[in-house]
Amino acid sequence: MPKSRNYQQKNIHSFLPRGLLKFFAVAAFLLVPWSIILWQSLPSDHLDRRWNLAWTGFDIALIFSLGLTALLGLKKSGWVIIPASMAGALLLMDAWFDCLTAKQGWEYIASLSLASFIEIPMAVMAIWIAYCAGRHYIKKK
Repeated sequence: MPKSRNYQQKNIHSFLPRGLLKFFAVAAFLLVPWSIILWQSLPSDHLDRRWNLAWTGFDIALIFSLGLTALLGLKKSGWVIIPASMAGALLLMDAWFDCLTAKQGWEYIASLSLASFIEIPMAVMAIWIAYCAGRHYIKKK
């Protein structure tokens, strides 16, 4: 006996916790003022010319990937796999480059702290979202 369409719609996306998706939306929202602060405060030539532009552009890509992960996840779209994978990769790259380019002292400690407690855990969550969504859609076929 086939199940009703409403029943299927309610259960198809139970693998994506709404709280986690809302967390990604808040993170994307909070990155906007952070990117503006970085644009204004970073030296333009820390290790390369246009240093502030490079990091601001990177953060904009991160904002869009986190925001799209939240939006597509909350809309229960299978396309969530793409921005979630992008967000995970970008967060890992952010942690890597922050730690490698930080100067010794407080800047390095801050970079390690952000990587350990924010960027890497968020990357794992983003990759988990992509994995769960992909696994769900493979099972569905």
